[in-house]
Amino acid sequence: MKNISGNLKTATALLLVLFSGRILADAPLPAKAGVCFRFDDNQPPAQWREMGALFESYGCRMCLSLISQNLNAPESRSTLRELANKGHLMLDHLPSHAVYQISARNPEEFRKFAALPITDHADPVRKTVYFKYELNAEHPKNISFQGAIREGILCDYPPEMHNRLAFTRKILVPETGTVYGIRIQNGKKTLYSFWGEKVNIPNREKSRLILLANNEAIQPPDDLLRFLAECSRGNFTAIGLPPPHTWIQPGGWECFVTPGKIAAVYGKEFGYRSGSCVPGAPTNTICGFREPNPGLLRFNMCADSTVPDNGKSLEQMKLRIADTIAKHRVLILISHMVVRRVPGGWKTYLSVYEELLKWLKNSGIPVATQEQWAEILYSGQAGPEGNIMPSLTTDLNGDGRPDGYELRKGTSVQLKTGTATIPPGGSLLLSDLAGVEKGNNSFALTARGDAGTLLTLELTLLQRDNRTRREKREFRLKKDWQTFLLPVSVSPETAVLHCSISQTGGAQPVEVRDLSFAKSNP
Repeated sequence: MKNISGNLKTATALLLVLFSGRILADAPLPAKAGVCFRFDDNQPPAQWREMGALFESYGCRMCLSLISQNLNAPESRSTLRELANKGHLMLDHLPSHAVYQISARNPEEFRKFAALPITDHADPVRKTVYFKYELNAEHPKNISFQGAIREGILCDYPPEMHNRLAFTRKILVPETGTVYGIRIQNGKKTLYSFWGEKVNIPNREKSRLILLANNEAIQPPDDLLRFLAECSRGNFTAIGLPPPHTWIQPGGWECFVTPGKIAAVYGKEFGYRSGSCVPGAPTNTICGFREPNPGLLRFNMCADSTVPDNGKSLEQMKLRIADTIAKHRVLILISHMVVRRVPGGWKTYLSVYEELLKWLKNSGIPVATQEQWAEILYSGQAGPEGNIMPSLTTDLNGDGRPDGYELRKGTSVQLKTGTATIPPGGSLLLSDLAGVEKGNNSFALTARGDAGTLLTLELTLLQRDNRTRREKREFRLKKDWQTFLLPVSVSPETAVLHCSISQTGGAQPVEVRDLSFAKSNP
């Protein structure tokens, strides 16, 4: 536990600097991972207060993603002001939990919104204004196909398109330039307007249709993002809250906004310091150190739903956290406080977070807000880490397995000695390890087994653009312990490392210890 205690002291000192607002953008930052807790959407003020008090009792702060057009109740406003004054972070979850529409709170506001150049149309009954979008009908990832539309139902499409034409996906009718969205109702693909309205759709037979590239072929105009940012800032100020500096993508029906769009408008023009866009590639779910494009990735800090109202237990939350920090990553846990899904309701829900915060404190795992983690991860250069391979002796969540590793087909680890035993056909796996130093590195391990047994090492270096580079080596073992080295060149675009160690050609298990991946000395 010595290293854990040291890590906690380092992380605590760093977070104190962050709270004081004296962080230096060019200073090296310790590469220590941890956790952020985010609670999305507007909730009963009593729940906000109780959760805030719980976090404060453990010296931590939480994040609340607010739908700012709907914060009209005096108790909600006063509660949020109190929480903000105590250091809890208020995030911009957009004025009406949507990019392409907004709800007006009064007739004057409706007339004002409806007259904007970015407005496509307005519904006075629902007091909702719908905004224009930018369409790339020639996007290379768009898919053209033949289909029909009958009574608002998409049909007669090729069988291979069935799974692609999924809920919320958008299709374009090239002849009219109209975009529709798909809802699955009674097993049928029912079409709605781009904004989700039920509309009359002309029947079409044997028509060319285009499935638009998911979250890429449609984006909001910059002027729309500027309007939304100004609206959120005005709403926060009216409540008595500091202007928001973190943008949170609403889920659901809409096409999602790219991190580049958010960085360009919210970041450069409005001073936002972080954001959560929806990823387009597997590596974009990772908040890690030494990123190839930190200025963009601070707006792509994706959240994880291993939380009680998503059916997850306390032990599952601990496991997810322990594995994530072992891989030098930050885990943002997002909950919507849907306590009706939790047996025992609010009391049980709150008790899970109390036990979790207690465990985090005892385990030396730092808890910070999303903006604080954005500074730690993406401002300046992370300090030297040394060996980034997780220890085979660390088991913070107490499941009998070293944190970060997957043990396949009979593989086991003796935690006291940090020795893995790999049977024939078994393997020791590690995926999505962040914090990889760029340039010349070396991988090392020590192993022993029956003479002639082959130990296979496979390393996969994955870039943010999903390009990969693989290294595979086989080492022939002897009875005595041997140390094997493999030089590895890491490109500047590398994001994470996958590692697999297995054995073939022997009848008995082999033993492996002292795993290391570190920067080579010049």
